[in-house]
Order: sequence, then structure tokens, then C-alpha cells
Amino acid sequence: MDNVEITDQQLLALAGQGAFSRGKDYFQQGLVEHWQKNGQTITADVQGTELYRVTLIHNNQRFEGSCDCPASEGFDFCKHCVAVAMLYRQEVGEQTRLGDGNVDQRIQAYLNKLDHQALVAQLLDIITSDRGLKQTWSIKADIALNKMDVKAIKKLITAAIPYNKHLYRYSQVRNYFDKIGPVIDLLEGQSEQLGAEKTLSLVDYALQRLSRALETIDDSGGFRLQLEERLQQLHCEIVSKLVWDKPRLVAYLLSIEDSDCADLYAAIPDAYLTCLGDDGETLIHKEYQRRWDALPPLSEDADWDDESTYRMLQYQLRSRAERDNDWQTVISLLQKTAITDVDFLELCQLCHDHGDIDQAERWLSEAKRLKIGDKRNRYSGFNVERMEIRLLLSHDNFQQALAIQWSIYQQTLELEDYERVLELAEMSHSDENYFERAEAFLLGRIEKNAHQPWFHRYADDLVALYLREEEYLDALALVRQHQVDESSLLQVAQAFNNKPDIAIPLYALLADGYVSQGNNNAYHKAVALILTVISIADDAGHKALAEQMLTDFRVRFKAKRNFIKFLNEALTN
Repeated sequence: MDNVEITDQQLLALAGQGAFSRGKDYFQQGLVEHWQKNGQTITADVQGTELYRVTLIHNNQRFEGSCDCPASEGFDFCKHCVAVAMLYRQEVGEQTRLGDGNVDQRIQAYLNKLDHQALVAQLLDIITSDRGLKQTWSIKADIALNKMDVKAIKKLITAAIPYNKHLYRYSQVRNYFDKIGPVIDLLEGQSEQLGAEKTLSLVDYALQRLSRALETIDDSGGFRLQLEERLQQLHCEIVSKLVWDKPRLVAYLLSIEDSDCADLYAAIPDAYLTCLGDDGETLIHKEYQRRWDALPPLSEDADWDDESTYRMLQYQLRSRAERDNDWQTVISLLQKTAITDVDFLELCQLCHDHGDIDQAERWLSEAKRLKIGDKRNRYSGFNVERMEIRLLLSHDNFQQALAIQWSIYQQTLELEDYERVLELAEMSHSDENYFERAEAFLLGRIEKNAHQPWFHRYADDLVALYLREEEYLDALALVRQHQVDESSLLQVAQAFNNKPDIAIPLYALLADGYVSQGNNNAYHKAVALILTVISIADDAGHKALAEQMLTDFRVRFKAKRNFIKFLNEALTN
């Protein structure tokens, strides 16, 4: 049987108008404290001129209450009783709403019904049965009980980031890094209480252990990255709060950069420029320069570790030189580490861009020498040849530049390189027809590879050349005679959209190929081509041609159910 309903009319009858109004004000002001229910009895404290204790009785037969205030004298229903009754009624209503709600709300309603001891017991059982939860809650407990100091936190870090785990499966690695999060929460929350230097030592310790742990953990899934970012951010914040002088701060940051775990920290000095200030940045730059000056030129047989030292210092010094627009220093830095054709080309580029053509030619000669000796790089981007063309143009040597550019085009067959040939031919006032020359070259390659019908690269390149020069009929003849890529055939078809009698058979050929592939993605492409055919059919004859194509596809591919379905849907829409 349901309990007696608590209404405003009932409270008014019990307390009277004056006590009801004042009690409602007390409720709305949040003056009811320490509310709890035990069986049929509800108790609470109400803050008035003093703190008064209210006791209510609520069951299926009665609702009544009393208070220890003078107005109630432990018997009458006073304003304090009204305030507690209204809060109790509100809580009962909320509990009913939760009980009728979704799963989460029903669970909340159940938990609300538990008394304090039962709730603690159930929560403790859940926490102690899960290692991760137990670690998280033990941290919360120690913080609340003031048990946390540097030694205790360091012990937690040690436990949270163990070494030599040899983890490779995603689930293992994810679980490993999930357990580190609560410790970082702790570091972030306790930093103010511990102070900058103690927190800094703990963050350093965590990053050092993380670096060591990663030696035997395959984190290709990147589960650690968010943790790293949080530790880096905390490290930057703590460093900014240190009251060290600049030499000590610079020495500390350099010690990080020289350590085995430097890659886990934020970028030095870039992430710390605010706390370094101009003086600190100058000090750290001077130390980089001192270390750089002590190094001999990089040897061609230097190992990776040696080379990385050079590259790191060079990056730091170069960044500042570029910021100061000091290109001579940049060139000097590059000279010290130039051991590959790429290095010498970069030097050549810089010298050329800043007007030192003689030096640019010197570096180009070195790049050419190295490239000739390295057969693997013979055709890797033609950067040496392109740079040589730039230098030749500096001397107005258009003819030689044109010859090199033509050689590049013969090997790349890229339209961009062909267009560069035309530019240089115009600059050199050449009378040669390079379109005809390119056409003849590609036709020769097509003929030479005729016994390899699968190798249609040259036909595709010639189609691109014809379309670029608007020789559409030649492109059409070529795709009718030789196998070409789908993209080449599509471009030729699109070039004849204004002549549907030519374009429709080409679109049909393309669509046929897509349907034959037998997958949904290809079916959608085929349908799109059929819709294009329908859209370009501009008279009765072309419409009949499009309809004939559509009928043919329906008959030949009726077994391709998904294709027919997609086609019908597209035509209906």
C-alpha cells in the first residue's frame, strides 16, 4: 500500500499559513542539512536562528512531524518541519522519476535507497576486485587522508610504470597505459602542495620510467601519446614556476636534451622560451654554438648516432639564423654536414636564391659527382638536372637548358615537364615543333611495347598530350586502337560530350568494365556513367542510342542483382 501523499494543502493544515510560508522560504534557500531516511523516519537539521533537528514519520497511514525548536516543543508541526517535508517530497519525486527511467537512472534510484554502510560495502567490493580501480581509489584515499608525499608518489609512479613487460598486443598495451593516467592525475592535483622542484623531480622520474618501459612495449597504436602530452604540458608549467637563475635553468634543459629520454619531453628550447626569456635563450644558443664549433666536418661514413648529433645542433642553430635572416650562417652550417647529393643541392639552392651563382655552381658540381656515383638515385626526381637548368638560365643559356629539360621529359613523360619544354623553347626562340617531337617519341614507345599489351603507360601519356593540345580526334583514334587507363578513356569521352554519338560508346565501354569488376563500388561508378549518357543525349537519335545501351546493360547484366538495383534506384530518382 502506498504511503500517504504529501501535498501543500496537507502541510498548510498541519502548520498553518504563517509557518507554511516561512518553511517554504527555508526550503527554497537550501537551509535543510544532513537529510536521511531510516525506515519510516526522516530526520534532518534546519539552519534557523540555531540548528534545529526535525523528525518526520511517513507511512501508509499517517504523516506527521516535530522539531526541537521552541515553536514546536517536540510536538507541533513548525516551519522547520515544513522545510524538511518539502525537501523529502522533492527527493521522493526524483526517486520515482529515476525508477521509471533508463538503466542508468534505475541504478541510481537503487543506490539512493541504500543506507550509507550498505553503499560503502558494495562500492568497496567493486573497487577491491579490480586492480585498476583499486589503484585509482587508493590514490584518492591517500590524498583525502593527507598521506601523500614525494616518497609515496614516487612509489606509485614506480608501480604504475613497470619495466621489461614485453607487450605487443593492442589490448595489453592499452591496459598498460590506462593504469598510468591516475598517477598523472595525482601529479597534476598535488603540484601546488608539493611545490615546483619536488613536482619537477617526480615528472622527470615518470618520463624516465616511461622511456625505459617503451624499450619493450610495441605502442604502434599510440596509446601513450595522450599521457606523454599531459606530462609534457605539466613539465612546461612546472619549469615556468621555478625560481632558478638562467644558467641553472639552461643547464637543466640541456641535461634533458642530452639524456636518452629527450624525445619524450616537449621541444627544447622552443617549448620553454617564455621562462627562458631573451637571456636564457641567448645562453642556450651559445652552448649550441660552442658544441657545434667543436665538431669536425661530418664524415661520409658517420654512423646514425654521430649524424643525429650534427643534425640536432644544426637544426637549433639554423632556426635562429633563419629567424634573423642570416643566410650566410645557414649556408655555413649546411657546409659542415654536406655528404649527399641532396645536401649539396640544398646548398646550391640557397646560394642561387641569394645571388651567389659561383658558389651555387660549385655545389651543383658536387651534387652531380655524387649522383653519378650512386646509380640508385639516377632517376630520383631529377633534382640535379632541374637545378642545373636554373643555373643555366641565370646565364641566359636557354639552348642547353632546353636540351636538359627535353631529356627530363623523355624520362618522366609528365605534362608539367612537357609544358616546361615549351616555355624554354619559346625563351630560346627554337623553331622545332616539340609537340610533333613528343608525339613521335611516344608513338615509338607504343610501337616498341606493342608485344606487351598490358603496358599501356605510353598510350596514356600520348592521350594526355593530345588532350592538352586539343587534338581530340587523335586522342579518340588512339583509345580506339590501344588499351588505355580508365581515367584516359573517361577524359576522351568527356571531351566529346557535345558529340553524343562518339561519347556514348566510350561511356558504355567504361561502364561495361566497371560492372564486370563485380563489386558495389564499381557498380555505382557504372551507374554514374549511364546517367551521364542519358544527360548528354540531346535529340531523338541520341536518346535512342542511350536507350539501346540501357537495354543492353539490363539484359547482359541481369544476374548482377546489386547493379540492377542501383541502376533502378538512380533512374527512379
